[in-house]
Amino acid sequence: MGKQANKTLIGIFVLIAIVLVIAAVLAFGSGRFFKHTTKFVLFFEGSVKGLQVGAPVMFEGVKVGQVTDIALQLDAKDLSVFIPIYIEIDPATIKVINSTLPKSRDEYIQPLIEKGLRAQLQIQSFVTGQLMVYLDFWPEKPIRLVGAEDGAYPEIPTIPTDLQDWTRRLGSLPLKEILDKLNATLDGIERIANSPKLHASMDSLDRLLKNADRILVQYDGLGPQTNKTLEDVSRMSRSLRSLADYLERHPESIIKGKPSAKGE
Repeated sequence: MGKQANKTLIGIFVLIAIVLVIAAVLAFGSGRFFKHTTKFVLFFEGSVKGLQVGAPVMFEGVKVGQVTDIALQLDAKDLSVFIPIYIEIDPATIKVINSTLPKSRDEYIQPLIEKGLRAQLQIQSFVTGQLMVYLDFWPEKPIRLVGAEDGAYPEIPTIPTDLQDWTRRLGSLPLKEILDKLNATLDGIERIANSPKLHASMDSLDRLLKNADRILVQYDGLGPQTNKTLEDVSRMSRSLRSLADYLERHPESIIKGKPSAKGE
């Protein structure tokens, strides 16, 4: 029994040793054991659904880090909720050139923020709906800081996603006034299209143009200058008839005008 127990104990030690060796190989092989990373915190407005730990952090299309943690904070004072996103950036991916002072890479973050560095959630995969953190320069966007970390980690300002920004702009439009004006315009077009006066005017104009054509035929052949004048009048008559036909088919063009051709 003692020998059997010893064999079992030895087997357990061997298994533990193998696990430790594998863990060491993975740690040293990935380089994370000696890698120095800089951690930052981000606070995005709205939901962060689709963002996962391990999601890439991209800077102008170059991967510079990853998301390390996603937490949920509750402020006991006013019961406000924050979702801090913790990221780490590998300074080795950013090479500093033309530097006259021996600054560390961490010291450049504040000047970069002042230059317009902001973080935004963007689609990583349309198939899975996974998100990533995208860093870029948006100097026109204000610096929005939450400051809920009390300086534990440097905070990078964030901006809304394109969809959030579009939704916010849409919500600020006076949609009711726009719809009321549109309905009023459509009602006006309908009244014009169904107006008996419009149809009577079109009939009168058509009779006038037909009479003009008969007069031109009767007075044809009265001389070179007279013929030219009559031809001009005839062309104008045809143009007016064409205009009358168009207005009868498209009465709304009186208000909206004739639509431009494609490509113009």
